[in-house]
Amino acid sequence: MFWLFASLAHAQPVATLDERSAAELNRLIDDLERLAERQAWAGVERRYEQILALEGVVPPAYVHVQAAYSARVNGEMGAALDRLSRAQSLEPTDQLDMWITAINESYGRVELVVDPPRTTELEAEKMPFDPEQRRAIDTAVLWMDAEGYFEGMLPGGSYALGGKEFEVIPGVAVRVDLSRKELRAEKRQARKQVR
Repeated sequence: MFWLFASLAHAQPVATLDERSAAELNRLIDDLERLAERQAWAGVERRYEQILALEGVVPPAYVHVQAAYSARVNGEMGAALDRLSRAQSLEPTDQLDMWITAINESYGRVELVVDPPRTTELEAEKMPFDPEQRRAIDTAVLWMDAEGYFEGMLPGGSYALGGKEFEVIPGVAVRVDLSRKELRAEKRQARKQVR
């Protein structure tokens, strides 16, 4: 995908900025590019957030593309897709279309909720061979362990959250809620089936 970044690298920022804001934007973009070359993805994420926080600034498309690479490496496919969509809205290319299409054909949006937050195991029925898809699952598992909540994208397939099975279908959004109310309703239903 280097060719995609290289083709967008010479684009100019969309918004006209005062001298001070333009200098700060250029400094942050230069830092982001250096960090990306070293594959220091945590730094890329920080710089990207700082660029987005600049008032009145519309970052150039290639900044969003570089941030999408970072999100992909970190297993955050939902963030990668959002960033690619931002880049595509600024400077449409066939390469961006292909990347966006590939994500939409392989991943589905999910929202996983455990209320109250508690450690709940998220499991894939079958771990994919693709390392990018494995990272996406691992990232969701980490979020569920730490927060009891995950909103993002998972590869298509069968999963279980705290024993509750669900299916992720590419291009389709799914919500799994393990709130106390849901758990009580499931227990009541299970007792009725036993009788």
